[in-house]
Amino acid sequence: MSDAVSIIDIKVNEATREVTVSLKYESFVIALSDYEGTDIKAGDIVDELLYDRLTFLSEKLACMKKAVRALSYAPKSEFMLKLKLRESYSDDVIEPVLEKLRELRYTDDDGLALRYAEKLACKSYFGPLRIRAKLRTYEFAVNCIDDAMAAVDDAAYLDGMSRRIKKRFGEISRPDEHTRRIITDYLLRYGFINEQINEYISEL
Repeated sequence: MSDAVSIIDIKVNEATREVTVSLKYESFVIALSDYEGTDIKAGDIVDELLYDRLTFLSEKLACMKKAVRALSYAPKSEFMLKLKLRESYSDDVIEPVLEKLRELRYTDDDGLALRYAEKLACKSYFGPLRIRAKLRTYEFAVNCIDDAMAAVDDAAYLDGMSRRIKKRFGEISRPDEHTRRIITDYLLRYGFINEQINEYISEL
């Protein structure tokens, strides 16, 4: 900054937990928790270092608000949330925001992956291969996907196969070899594996 600029006013809003730092021609809104970690006060000269710091803290608060809004509309994996935030902010701003969200448990990839897996098994009636592929599209970590898949009850897959077959073919009892092949091919398309399919067919 070429000309000397000072902080004209600092207003603390306890209700919103935000602080407005006003200069002559602009102002910065930062989180109260970030402000409490500084020693800035009205009258301080704003050099380039302080200006950059205020800019960063202001962007960080705005980024946090955008993240919370995005999560309020629908759960998102950290990766998908990061893609959304990158539309407006740099990684230097995003990373501390994600760290804070983890601390507040606003993001929980393990829990989210499990909820998605259970929904796909119990509501969409997909098999494990289709579910695993779907979870990969949300960019969950491999171990996160593995844990979610391991937690899905086998009974959910049997129920899913039963519902799909009844909806597509109606009630089937003691299917012949031709019908078994048709059922197998149909269920394979929805991500069920041969072991599950054979178990299901043996109970018809």
